[in-house]
Order: sequence, then C-alpha cells, then structure tokens
Amino acid sequence: MDSARHYYALAVAHKDLTWHQTAIATSSLGNIYIHDGQIDTAIPLMARAAMADIRSSTKETTAMFILAELLFKKRDVKHASRYVEYALMDATFYGARLRKMQLSTILPIIEGEKVNAVEAQKKLLFVYAAIVTVLLLTLVWLAVIILRQYKKLKTAQQVITEAHASQQAINELLMEANKIKEEYIGYCFQLNSSYIDKMTKFKKSVEQKLADNKYGEVKFLVNNIDLREEREELFRNFDRIFLKIFPQFVAVFNSFFREEDQIKLKDHELLNTDLRIFALIRIGINDNVKIAQILGYSVNTIYTYKTKIKNKAVIPKEEFEERLGNIKAH
Repeated sequence: MDSARHYYALAVAHKDLTWHQTAIATSSLGNIYIHDGQIDTAIPLMARAAMADIRSSTKETTAMFILAELLFKKRDVKHASRYVEYALMDATFYGARLRKMQLSTILPIIEGEKVNAVEAQKKLLFVYAAIVTVLLLTLVWLAVIILRQYKKLKTAQQVITEAHASQQAINELLMEANKIKEEYIGYCFQLNSSYIDKMTKFKKSVEQKLADNKYGEVKFLVNNIDLREEREELFRNFDRIFLKIFPQFVAVFNSFFREEDQIKLKDHELLNTDLRIFALIRIGINDNVKIAQILGYSVNTIYTYKTKIKNKAVIPKEEFEERLGNIKAH
C-alpha cells in the first residue's frame, strides 16, 4: 500500500495525463486513502476522478458512487443524494446491472436521510415558528401593558394638570381675597377713625353746651345730624374702594345686557343701588338679609332688585353669578 500510494501520487502529479488516465489515477489513490481511513484526503481525489470521468465522457460510476458514499458518511446528504442519482443515471445509460444494484441499496438510505433531514428542518422551523409566536405574543402582551401604563400616565398627567389649574385658580382667588381684605380693612380702619373723630368732636361739643346749660343748642346739634347723608358718604367710600379693586366692574357687568338694558350712571355716581347689590355679591356677601342691612332696604326689595336685573340679562340666569364672580380684580 505504501509503495502504491507513492507511485499513484507521482502519476497524479504528472501533467501529461489524459482525462481518463487522471480519473483512474486519482480514484485509485483515493481508494488507498480510504483503505487507510483518511476520508478527508480521499474526498478531493474522488471529486477530481468524477470530474475527469465527466470531461472524458466516460460513463463509469465508480468515482461518483464512492464520492457519494464518502459524503454520506460525512453527513453531507444533499450532495451525496445528487451524486448517487448522477451515478445511477450513468449506470442506467450503459446497462450495468451490478452497479445499479449497488446504487439501489444505498440510494434509499440516502433518500431516507434526506427525508429525515427535511423532517428535521421542518421540526426546527416549527420550533422557530413556535418561538417567534411566543415572542410575538409576549411583544403584544408587553405592548398592551405599555399602552395601559401610557393611558394611566396620561390620566395621571391630566389629573395633575387639572389639579395644577385648580390650584392656580384657588391661588388667584386667595390673592384676590387677600387684596380685597387688605383694601377693605384699611378702608374700615380709616372710616372708623373718621367716625371716632366725629363722635369725639360731637361729644365734646355736647358736654360743653350741657355744662353751659345750653340745652336748646344740644337739641339743635342732635337734630342736625343727617343720617341719610352719613349713609350716602358710606356708600361713596364703598364705591370708591370697590372700583379701585375692580376698575372694570361696571363695563363687564353691563356686557351681560343688551345696550338698552345696560345701567347708565349719573355724572356724580360711581355706583348706584343696582350695581352696589352685585358689587357686594362679588366680594362674597351673598345673603340678602346682610345686603339689605348694609344698603338700608328690606329683604324683599333686595330680592326684587336682583330678580329684575337678572331677567334682563342676555346670559342664562344660572350662569349669572358665576360670570359675576369671574370679573377680575386689578
């Protein structure tokens, strides 16, 4: 075997061989390597022999058949199947029964392995499809969870936005209330101080006249007190401080009515009774009894004023006081 391997190797290396000689030399050297168990070395030699048979149009199936067997052992079922079918075609072409019998024994085995390989691929594809399906379902599940979380987040953001807007509105109302309180506290102190000064002067004057036994003059002083004028002065002070806080009140209030129903003030008036009622409501005095006490009218009169004015408005009655409360302070 060693000597044969040596001389066949020299023959294969020879450059002047015909294709048929090349086929014989390479297939013989390949068989020696197969005998020695060197399959990987034999396969290229058998491939060269099979190609040489094709090029020389030699319908000898030995090299192709052996190559198919070697590739089958190497688990290359695809090429083994192709080559054994080609070898069977050659054997059929020149009617070699023995070779056809040899090929017929290995062909079903190769085809069976081919079918098994296809089945294995199908199973693998099924596994891959199952994995992809599971991943897709997982992705859909995650997408649903993310969508739900996104909706919850949007809802939470909307709640926060609404709460923020509500807080801002409350803050504005508080600032407005504080401003009203500050202005009216100062106004009340100033008014009370003025009345205290008047009462002090009046007390001193009465005491002096009583000490001088001038009772007639005391009676004159008392009768000379004009309560109506005092109330009018109170209203003028209220109007002045109110319009300082709500300078657009009259204009906005009149926008609730048609032009012919709007309140027209006289030259010397800052507010009149109609406007004064709703000015008190705007600063938070909603009780008809309290409004009546402040303005010196009966409760029925205040109710009648309010109803008559609301009936003339172009806005719905149920929205009237809400729109009134939206008139902004300066």
